[in-house]
Amino acid sequence: MTKRIKAIIALDPNIHNEKELEKLIDGIKKDSNKPVDLLVLPSMAAAGYLGQKTLNERLDRYSLIAKTNNLYLALHAYHKDGSKRHSRCWLVDNCGEILLAQDQTHDKNNIGISVSNELQVAKTPLGSIGFLIGDDVLIPETGRILRLQGANLFIAYSFFPQPYNPWRQWSGIWQQVQQNQVFALESGFTGSINGHAVEGKSIIHGPCELTQGQTGFISEEQDAPYIASSLDYQKLAETIKNYPIHNFYNKKLYKELFSELL
Repeated sequence: MTKRIKAIIALDPNIHNEKELEKLIDGIKKDSNKPVDLLVLPSMAAAGYLGQKTLNERLDRYSLIAKTNNLYLALHAYHKDGSKRHSRCWLVDNCGEILLAQDQTHDKNNIGISVSNELQVAKTPLGSIGFLIGDDVLIPETGRILRLQGANLFIAYSFFPQPYNPWRQWSGIWQQVQQNQVFALESGFTGSINGHAVEGKSIIHGPCELTQGQTGFISEEQDAPYIASSLDYQKLAETIKNYPIHNFYNKKLYKELFSELL
């Protein structure tokens, strides 16, 4: 696994065509002194991308862009499959292959989606990556299940009922990061989902011990087209060694409940 990766969260929700996305990627390359390893696109981007008629055609276009630019892409969209509506994420590698497709697992706000009962992790050169979507970020067990499978990088697509309350958002992926000692790329979404007004901010998270002022925030949304950070896995390993909270896991209980993960 690479010791350090360059990760970026794109902020413009209107990236819907190839020209706009290529312009963003070119701008990122010019601004960065290190090649971009992972680009997280805004929630909903896949749903309207390039005006393609089918979801598979849209994903094919994203796969080509990932391969052409030698980077990993994280995507999220709402889509219908027959009578069911899914909230789903995809991880595309730098060869254009889809490594992971993950559905949301909880719908506490009743936005009308079909949920999954499975959480998966993709082991990649950029780290072991798992997705948390929507209400999943508020369920402590979701992050722990990913961590028990070896995940050290969470990608979250989060949104919360309006009016927006930052404390509600921080009770989600921020606490997942602290209790599991991982990095997280959180892409917030503001808009409407099935008639429900929602809002969320984009933040790059890390364990408090790794961040300035011990806030747990590495980079936050600003007046810019994206936020970026270099994620240092060696420093993460040192933090885990110095603060070994994993030693206090209730492994006996986990073996009873999640025997296939241990």
